[in-house]
Amino acid sequence: MTGIATPFAFEYIPGTWLSGVDLAKGASTVKNGNTGITGQVNAEIVKPDLDKPLFVNVFSSTEGRGEVNVHLNKRAKRPPTASCSTAHLWKTTGT
Repeated sequence: MTGIATPFAFEYIPGTWLSGVDLAKGASTVKNGNTGITGQVNAEIVKPDLDKPLFVNVFSSTEGRGEVNVHLNKRAKRPPTASCSTAHLWKTTGT
């Protein structure tokens, strides 16, 4: 695997926590091709003031992976702030 197909620990960030992923390739792409080392991957996390107050997601796959994701969001009016507590539980059976 080369380039964007190479894992960069995205398996440790639950999908429900992401609001976007930005990819920026550096100038070495022109010189060295798609395997150039420079560039940036930015994982943008969900903002607590834009997310639902309570979000629960349960996932199970036929390969034996199960996940539970919970978001608890609270907005305060004075001062105008927001906070978020997240939980991610997973279990993989067999391989």
